[in-house]
This record gives sequence, structure tokens and C-alpha cells, in this order.
Amino acid sequence: RQVATISLSRAPYLQSTAHAPESDYEAEGFAYLESIGARVNGRTPPDLWRVWRLYPQRLWVVRFELVDVLVPS
Repeated sequence: RQVATISLSRAPYLQSTAHAPESDYEAEGFAYLESIGARVNGRTPPDLWRVWRLYPQRLWVVRFELVDVLVPS
């Protein structure tokens, strides 16, 4: 079921988590999780971010803009 419409702002690409820009901390939701005191598998968001940097993985990055949110019928 479609819940929103997005527009890709650039073509998807592979990137090492070691090279994720600092702005991704917020864009990936780490700042939000930190603001609500959430933990993931017992780890704080800043700790998870450090793990991303210390043990890098190559992940697909899909940059997009939210165009519209659909109202449930």
C-alpha cells in the first residue's frame, strides 16, 4: 500500500558507512532516536554511529525528497 510519494534527488549509490557525512547523523534518524532516549539492542544512537565508523559496511544510499503524504482512506 502506498503511503507517500518521493522524488529521488540523485541516483542511488554505494557508500561506506565510514564515509557517511556528519549530516547523516540527523538524516538517518540518529538525532531523533537520541532525543527520545531510544536504544537499539541496548546501544545509544551515538554509540551506533561510532560502530558505523569503526566497522564500516558498504550500503546503498538513496537520497530523496518527500513530495506528498497520502491520507489513509
